[in-house]
This record gives sequence, C-alpha cells and structure tokens, in this order.
Amino acid sequence: MAVFEFRVPASAIAVLLTTTAAHAELTAKQVWDSWKAQMGIYGESGISIGGESLVDGVLTVSGLTLQTTNDTGDMTGDLGDMIFTELGDGTVEVTMAESMTFAVNSETGMGAATAMNVTVTQADMSIVASGTPEAIEYEVSATRYAILVGDLVTNGQPTDGSFMFGLNDLGGTYSTTGTDDLMAVIYAMDAGSMDMLIDMIDPESGNDINITGTLQDLSMTADAEIPLAAMAAAGDSPDPAFPPGLSVDAGYSFGPSNYVVNVVEDGMATAATADIAAGEFDVVLNEGAVEVAMSTTGLNLTMTVPMLPVPVTVSLAGYGASLAMPMAADAAPQDFGMALNLTDLMVSDDLWAMLDPGVILPRDPASVVLDVSGTMMVLSNLMDPAAQAEMAATGAPPALPVTVDLNELLVRFGGAEITGSGAFTFDATDTTTYAGTPLPIGSIDLAINGANGLMDKLVLMGLIPEDQVMMGKMMLGMFAVPAGDDMLTSTIEFTPDGGILANGNQIQ
Repeated sequence: MAVFEFRVPASAIAVLLTTTAAHAELTAKQVWDSWKAQMGIYGESGISIGGESLVDGVLTVSGLTLQTTNDTGDMTGDLGDMIFTELGDGTVEVTMAESMTFAVNSETGMGAATAMNVTVTQADMSIVASGTPEAIEYEVSATRYAILVGDLVTNGQPTDGSFMFGLNDLGGTYSTTGTDDLMAVIYAMDAGSMDMLIDMIDPESGNDINITGTLQDLSMTADAEIPLAAMAAAGDSPDPAFPPGLSVDAGYSFGPSNYVVNVVEDGMATAATADIAAGEFDVVLNEGAVEVAMSTTGLNLTMTVPMLPVPVTVSLAGYGASLAMPMAADAAPQDFGMALNLTDLMVSDDLWAMLDPGVILPRDPASVVLDVSGTMMVLSNLMDPAAQAEMAATGAPPALPVTVDLNELLVRFGGAEITGSGAFTFDATDTTTYAGTPLPIGSIDLAINGANGLMDKLVLMGLIPEDQVMMGKMMLGMFAVPAGDDMLTSTIEFTPDGGILANGNQIQ
C-alpha cells in the first residue's frame, strides 16, 4: 500500500488548533489581533489575509489562505472568511466557512511522491468566547464536523479512492490561559457519534479496500501546556527533540461501535465485521515521563477468508495495555510500569472443529495477564535524539533497572494455567555476570496446573511429537515440584553471588 507522509511544522499545527477556538478577547478586534499574533510564528510562510472590515462590532476577515513548506513537501489551503461578532454581553461569536480545502504534496523517504486534496466541512459550527483576556472559555457546537481526503496521486498516477472521518452532534467547552509564549489549553468535547470511511484501490497491489466504521458516545478531554516558540523550533528542526515545556494529559472514551472491512485481493474477497461494547484511551506526555493506557471491552470479530471453509469468529471479554515510563535523566531511581491483559478469548465451534475435531482440548476461554512495575535509573534524556546518539556512540545503555516487581502473571489455555509473582533488585556494581546487565537478586514463585495433561492432549491431536513432550515433562520435573494431581510449583531464585536456584537446587 502506498505510504503518505507530510510533516507539517508543529508551529502550524498549534496555530491551526488555536485559531479556531483560542485567544478570543472581549471585542471582535481584540479577538482577531490576538489570532494574528499567534499566526506570526509562521514567519514569511504561513497565513495570508485578503482584507479586514470592522462595522458596528462585526469584524469580517476575508481571503484567508494557508501556505507551509518543509523538507518533505508543502501544503496550501483556502480558509475562506471569518466573522467575529460582538454579541453585546461581553462575548464574541466566531463564524467560519462551512468548507475549507487544502492541497498537500509530499515525498516520502521511500521515494514515493504523493498529492491529495483535503476538505474540512463544519455544519452549523458555533464558537462563542467568554471570560477575560487572561482566562478565555469557549462554548463549541456543530451538527457535523468532517474531514474528506480525495484526489490522491502517487508518483504521477491517480489513485482511485477517498478517506472520510466525521463527528456528529459535537459539543463542549474549550478554555485557554497564558501568553503568546506559553498557552494552557483545557477542553472537554462530546460527540453523539463518529463515522469513518476508507474506500480505495491500492495503486501498488491493485487491491480493492473498503472500510466503514461507526461509534457512539465519544467523549474527549485534554489539559495541555503548549510552548509556541519551542514547538515552532522543534517542528522546523530536521531532528527535533521533545519541545521543552510541552505537557499533554489527554484521553477519550467511546461506547458501542462497529466496523466492516472488505478487501478484494487477486479476485478473492476477505470480509470482516467487528463490534465493541466500549473502550478508552489515555495519555500523559511531558519532558519527564510518558504514560499510555488503553482498554476495550466486549469485542466480537467475524472474518471470512478465501483459504478457510468456515468463518472465523472470535470474542474477547476485554483487552488492554498500559505503559508508564520515565524519560528524563535523574540521579534518583524513577518509577515505571507496564501491564497487558487479554481476557476470556473464545473462538467459534466451527473453527475449533477444524483444529480439534475429536474435542480433545477443553474449549474454556483463554486469558493472558502480565503486570510489572519497578524503578529504573534513566541515564540520558530519552526524548532527545542528540543525547541518545551520544549514548549509542559510547555503547552505554540509556537506562538501567533498579527494582522489578512481577505483580501478576497469568496464562490460561486448554485446561492448563500458569500463575506467578516475584520481586528483584539489581546490583549496578556488577555488570559482568550477566553481560552488561546489573546483577539481579530476588525470586519468582510459579504455580503450574494441568501442564502435563495439556501436553498429553497435544500429542493425541498430533500437534507435538511424543518425544518432545517427554523432554518437556523432564524439564518441568527439574524446575518444579509436585503439589497435587497435575499441579506443580516452582521457586526460581537469583542469588547475590550470581547463582540461580530452582526450589533450592543449584542450576547455575
């Protein structure tokens, strides 16, 4: 599939975000003057103004156009007219064009040149500013806000296809405080529904791709501090570091959603449908740390593929992942954590019948859970490419573990289950025993139930040779001790002298 890439300077993104709902004052002229000050960070390449007319508290700005250029391409856009109306009660209403168009040309690092037209439509868009110049709040609503990408051209060849993303019944609040150098932005937006469409023929493979999706009850929040000058400098740099002072705490959640995918490849069709009960995503991003968490519940997926005679049906009670990682160098240990869960995975009986026609394996739901936390020493700023390049040149690691806690381990499949927990500390004075890694000291406790029975069933199914299963049972016997009928336990210990013990027995 063709790859489309265009790096708009971060300064341009910041201004496009803020010019639709930021820095309005209590008069129409003050609103527009503030917006123009923000646009000034573009320099010579940016937004051009056709004309301004102020009559009886109504300021009309006409002929707004956008033009940006960087080392990957250029973008031009027609923003239409903007009207700033003083409502007489200390608020200002901003009216924008219902349709704005942009032309994007780019070149990727893989030698592909692309061009496309982007149309933004905003039906019944209303933006009303209130408050004070130091603390501005906006009330925003629209019946529909949509982005349409079309007229795709790859290496001079037209591409038959389009992309669409739309929000319906949009409403919420947006507030800004600060100065021209550092802007604090807080918003809370809700949409009754969202819809999307991807309909195209891949110019490289000729595959026909059609994807549609809808979701209900979308809620979006953000709390950000945006250093405009630093964003501009980072966006214009060929190897940008994380802009100092930038901080984002954002997320979204959604209710019931469904998706339909159809792909025709070499005349053969693949179709899939998916529905989700609910989901959410949250991210915290700043110079010092990154935190990301996502979760989804009630997933049901059905696929029909040419090489299988029956549909593939999969359900999940839930799945999710999270990561919390320090990014800035510090003389003291910093907390980190990661987690993954895949809860109650089930597949259809038709698919089970192909894999296990004799019903040898139990068809209980499968689950995987992993939860790890601890502390680490960050030795070099992980957000700075220059600092990372310097560390790579010396061969030194950018970070080292100090403590690691295995809070939960769970693997459940085919009637077998493995659970575990443990804790380790790391001795940074010894990096030779384990080839550059600080010496681990601690232990992990494991409980293994039903493993022998599962291996026997896999032999009956012909999936694993019997001699390999015998070897596996021997290995379990070396590292685990019986605790009941097909129940084993094991304690693996890493000692301060570099030894490894299994249930008290030396294995290294």
